Amino acid sequence: FNGSLSPSSTFVPSAEVWKEDADVFLFFLSSDGVQFDWKTRDLWFSATTVAGNLSRPGEEPFPFWIMDNPGSPLACVAQDQWCNPSTKECTVLMPYRDAVTKAADLFAGQTGGADRHQWFFYSTLNVAFQASTAINYLGALSLTARFSLVGGIQGSLPDNQWQLEVKFWFATMLANLQKAVVNTATGPTDPHLNAWQLAPNKSAEYDMCNNQKIKSGDHMTFSLFGIVTLFVLGAVIIVVSLNIESLARFAQNRRKTTSYSLLEWSLNDVLQLQRIAHEELGIGDWKGGTKLIPITAENTILAVLDASDPQHPRLRADPAPSMADLRKSGTSFSSSTGWSATRVRDRELDQDSSSSTLHKHPLYDVLPLSPTLPPIVPSWQRPGEGLAEDCISHSSVETQSLLRARQESHRPCIPDH
Repeated sequence: FNGSLSPSSTFVPSAEVWKEDADVFLFFLSSDGVQFDWKTRDLWFSATTVAGNLSRPGEEPFPFWIMDNPGSPLACVAQDQWCNPSTKECTVLMPYRDAVTKAADLFAGQTGGADRHQWFFYSTLNVAFQASTAINYLGALSLTARFSLVGGIQGSLPDNQWQLEVKFWFATMLANLQKAVVNTATGPTDPHLNAWQLAPNKSAEYDMCNNQKIKSGDHMTFSLFGIVTLFVLGAVIIVVSLNIESLARFAQNRRKTTSYSLLEWSLNDVLQLQRIAHEELGIGDWKGGTKLIPITAENTILAVLDASDPQHPRLRADPAPSMADLRKSGTSFSSSTGWSATRVRDRELDQDSSSSTLHKHPLYDVLPLSPTLPPIVPSWQRPGEGLAEDCISHSSVETQSLLRARQESHRPCIPDH
């Protein structure tokens, strides 16, 4: 204070570190058996002495280092400055106690200036006054290097680790100072501290307490205009992106022009590519060649996948089998719709006592491969009904295919439904 040593000082600084206009602090770092798995060249955490090798299961041994000094010193010089943002006045850089005394000039000219200065000192400055406070209370917990310390082994540290530590101490002091201002306005959060609470008893002190403005963490300020603008622009962009193709086609139709780029864009759609592939095979009578969804005539049998070459599959037309082919095969056939027909034995079915015997016909039991598709129901010709032999009736989607098969064998067949 005023260039003299503080009564609480525990050492007498030498001439090399003595400064009359600043506070001088000495910090000593002890490794306390900590081992470094990387060589550290930081001036305060210096560890360049190899102490031995460490080994892990399945790995080659690797060296470890220890600190070069059992107690590494760090000398810091601190100066304080206080300013009044309203008047733009500031004290000069000086030791902490001198700066607190000079801060009284910043309250000059205000009502109750001396009381305001005293209240400010007791409520704020006396609680969070210097960066060394973090070390006094936290000790080794104030070091950020501990975040890479595991099981007594220190991880890699940068060459400026001592600077990072000092910055952290200063940031801790500023956070503690802000917290002291909040606690002055709100009071202590621990009810056990109410017995030592010092309430304001002067008008200037009440005025300072009642004029505290602090941002609340429970609330958030936002711009309603900004949010509405964001939602409106976002909605417009989404609508335009979903309808840009239709809008371009509408504009093209209005101008009665053809755009090659728009036409190519439309034809590269999945459904249009499938239409083109089927038309190249001569399948279907397609409409809507430039629309979103092309359509073909009803009951058109589309192409099936030819996987005879698994490395080069392609589409192929699936011709309807003839009845002659079915008789020649004698076993079974499969169609693109997933149905299989199997010829069984010739047999005669007798009706009950009130009916006559049916004629003998080959029977084709038709079974669905998929349990979700309806089965083909066989129908037997009765005497005198005038139907040709070996007719099969259907109530499935293959009616037209088997009718064409009957036409190829020159035997007309009438559906039985």
